[in-house]
Amino acid sequence: MKDILLPLYLKYRFLQYDSKNPVKMGFFKKIWAFRYGFFRKNYILYNLETNDHRNYISDFQENFKASRINGFNGLINNKVLFTETVNNIVEMPEILGIIEDGRFIKYGRSPLNGYRDLIKFIHSEVGIILKPIDGDGGLDIYKIDPGEKSSQVILAGKTLKNEMLELSLKDVKFSFISPLINQHSYSSGLYPNSINTIRIILFKDVQTDKFFIGDAAHRIGNDKSKPVDNCGKGGFTASIDLETGILGKAVRTYFEGEKPIWYTKHPDTGGQIEGVKVPEWEMIKRKALELSEHYSFMEYIGWDIVLQPNNQITLFEANDACDLKLHQVHKPLLSNERIKKFYERHNVV
Repeated sequence: MKDILLPLYLKYRFLQYDSKNPVKMGFFKKIWAFRYGFFRKNYILYNLETNDHRNYISDFQENFKASRINGFNGLINNKVLFTETVNNIVEMPEILGIIEDGRFIKYGRSPLNGYRDLIKFIHSEVGIILKPIDGDGGLDIYKIDPGEKSSQVILAGKTLKNEMLELSLKDVKFSFISPLINQHSYSSGLYPNSINTIRIILFKDVQTDKFFIGDAAHRIGNDKSKPVDNCGKGGFTASIDLETGILGKAVRTYFEGEKPIWYTKHPDTGGQIEGVKVPEWEMIKRKALELSEHYSFMEYIGWDIVLQPNNQITLFEANDACDLKLHQVHKPLLSNERIKKFYERHNVV
């Protein structure tokens, strides 16, 4: 009975997901997309009317098979725990405190004991960012900057009195506070109002059991997604050539309208995207491989990396179930034979 009901239930869940991003499409194309496990919107995103669907991880395979490959993921999904475990390997943004149900909780050796100290820190530094401890997709992330006056802060783009900050955060359930980090000039040149991260996805080779870099893309924020670069919030993804570190065109995976628009320059700022070279690219790749060896219990992992002005890297976070659209929109993953063998090994394809 389980063998009959489970596939039906998963197909039902698939249709639920698909209905959240409707798009106009002919009846037979809808049937084709459902049959081969692609959301209607991604049928358009991947141009499957022309491209061979067999080279792509389908949405069904990604959401109901690939997402289960990493059996043990608690160490990286809890962002506070992950920060503590990786901090002795590579630089991570410091944890300044935790907010639980609107209440400030002192964390570790942080000098901040409450909202009053937090406000002083905001005004003495460039600001802070508030992120859910176990969230993803860029949801419920708040940037807090110093206001024009010492009696003000700017929360999510809105100016308010210092004393109103605690009241404004009363609905925050379980998040941690970190200082805003500085990014390299090439990255702020892509878009200055978000930290624009490099996503490098690594897989274990089926023969050597060693990690290899499968693909890389650059996430880029915009006026819709700020203060984050997440594609799920409307941010862009641009391909990164693995050999040269040079960016291709950018696109929204969660596009609006009937088809995606590709950009060589940022539509909000005019900043160049296509052709920009990521500095220290060989070092970044080497560090990504070195980091992965410390997480040998994972089968694949996605690193979100930021290059700092001093040409050192900061690790923003890790992902155990990467959003494959930000890679496959540029190039189908199964066209890489090593990646294809990886997914065959785990019965995804």
